[in-house]
Amino acid sequence: MGESEVRASVDDGFERAFGYGIRTERDFCRFVDLMFVYGKRFDAEVPWAAAVLKNEEIEDPSQRRDSIYDLARRRRGSGAR
Repeated sequence: MGESEVRASVDDGFERAFGYGIRTERDFCRFVDLMFVYGKRFDAEVPWAAAVLKNEEIEDPSQRRDSIYDLARRRRGSGAR
């Protein structure tokens, strides 16, 4: 990816993250990290990620971020996508 593609991807990631109530720099960064690991539209195309991000029982976006990031680490450690 060239610089312009990376910038466009990050901008798109910020916009999508904002739609999930993500507002802090740390939360945005984690969302974009996951986007680069699991794909540009991981939030819609990776079922376990979509389930966490759309879970209305998790009201705090930072808690949602922690949940998805922890799940991603466990899945990566087990070799699952």
